[in-house]
Amino acid sequence: DLTEATLTQADLSNARLSRTILAQAVLHGTALAGSSIADAVLPGVDLSGCDLSGQDLQGRDLRGAIFSEANLGKANLTSANLTKANLTKANLGLAILTKVNINEANLSEANLYGVYMSFAAVWRTTLTGADLWLATISDVDLSSAFMVDSRLHGANLTRCTLPHNLHPDVVATLQDGAGLQPYERVILKDVKYKHVFGTYNSFVHCACGGLVSQHCSTCGSGASMCSGCVAAHCAS
Repeated sequence: DLTEATLTQADLSNARLSRTILAQAVLHGTALAGSSIADAVLPGVDLSGCDLSGQDLQGRDLRGAIFSEANLGKANLTSANLTKANLTKANLGLAILTKVNINEANLSEANLYGVYMSFAAVWRTTLTGADLWLATISDVDLSSAFMVDSRLHGANLTRCTLPHNLHPDVVATLQDGAGLQPYERVILKDVKYKHVFGTYNSFVHCACGGLVSQHCSTCGSGASMCSGCVAAHCAS
């Protein structure tokens, strides 16, 4: 039982951690190469900066866990519970996220390149600045997610529910936007739109190339601008 233990920067390479209780433990930067935490008890564990690439975490209880800047590339998170987990700047490239629960989780600036996500719980999840390049997302309700500045180039969004306030030019911009290569265009198939109070999402390109659209709060202009251009708009 290592509940609330501090093992920062420890070397647990090839360690047998099956059924180890690591709830609320701090393993920031700990070496875990060759180790398996598949059967460990992990709610609230701090695994920030750890290399967990390829780990099998199917069905694990990871509520409130900290994975900031951790490497979860190619990890299997099928049916894992990551409610309120912190995955800021984490690498989840090519991870499997089928039926994962990331309600209220923070994935700001996370790398979600090529992830496969289906039937996931994504309620009020923060995906601000997340990179979803070539991600495959199907049957997921994204209407309450915070996705300002998210990168969706090449993503496949099939049977997803998107926020109603998505800019009307989004479909044209992401599917047939000027200068986009075929592999950069988003696939929007059988998507629906839903109104969720208090959320704001927009993915349309600004004239400067930014991927977020806003309106000038000074003059109320309907022009689509990124946050940087909004700040400079009407400055005079």
